[in-house]
Amino acid sequence: MVLVLGESLFDVFPASNSRRFGGAPFNFACHLQRFGYPVTLVSRVGADSDGQEILDILGRYNFDLSFIQVDPLHATGQAIVSLDSQGVASYNFPENSAYDHLHLDDMPFPDAQPPELVYLGSLLQRSDAARAQVQKLLARLPRKTRIFYDVNLRAGCDRREIVEDTLRYAQVLKINDAELGWIGARFYPEASEQNCIAGLFDDFPAMRLIMVTRGEHGSHLFTRQGEEAHAPAHSITLADTVGAGDAFSAAAVIGLLKGWDIATINTRAAAFSAAICGIAGAIPADASFYRQQAFAHFRHLG
Repeated sequence: MVLVLGESLFDVFPASNSRRFGGAPFNFACHLQRFGYPVTLVSRVGADSDGQEILDILGRYNFDLSFIQVDPLHATGQAIVSLDSQGVASYNFPENSAYDHLHLDDMPFPDAQPPELVYLGSLLQRSDAARAQVQKLLARLPRKTRIFYDVNLRAGCDRREIVEDTLRYAQVLKINDAELGWIGARFYPEASEQNCIAGLFDDFPAMRLIMVTRGEHGSHLFTRQGEEAHAPAHSITLADTVGAGDAFSAAAVIGLLKGWDIATINTRAAAFSAAICGIAGAIPADASFYRQQAFAHFRHLG
């Protein structure tokens, strides 16, 4: 089972006067769910109409709603999305949302079993209280549980202490090239990218795999043992980039759970991410999308 910790929110598109339920944790969890993997999403919504709508949506996706908390005091989260002329998204997240007050103390694991993998990002940890809750949960996980940290830096959570605290537990790190530059500037000033990667492996002993996505320049995977794998970007008709990184993460986790080599993980994760960029939004409206992709046989591969 994969345990997903994170924000639940609506992506709001003012330019088109529209919105979509989203957030990186849901996008990631939904992809795994659609590919047939057991997933538990742990989040918090407000006791408002948006929160009820999210509960209804998660129910339709067959998520266990007992792990979705309802906050009586704080509103359900939103991400205000702006798209530039190339369809590249930027985000603004209103502060003090329900997910900033997630409670994890003494949370039982689903089916009383520790998860095989835990996914988390940075936004959930932007409040000191939530970060403390997350760090306590990570500390009580058994060593065999892998921690997948998708940095996903956004305004309000781009703080060194959030990243550093989580890197101490992470076995797998997923970042884009801008985030790698951010880490390099704060942890390894004036170091080359290669030396920044080496520094992360040296300074964070739990780290086993670093995945760097580079947009039109493809993606690059690095292991502690010195292995590398590069995958070029796919040529597609771009709709938008909303959820592209989440799709990459989901496909990569499938590969990790199945024990694929890093070249195979990278190639298939890049292909899935490109396919998501070819549709509007982060989640296909029709579940048949997954069957139509060449990589929809993930579940059948060893």
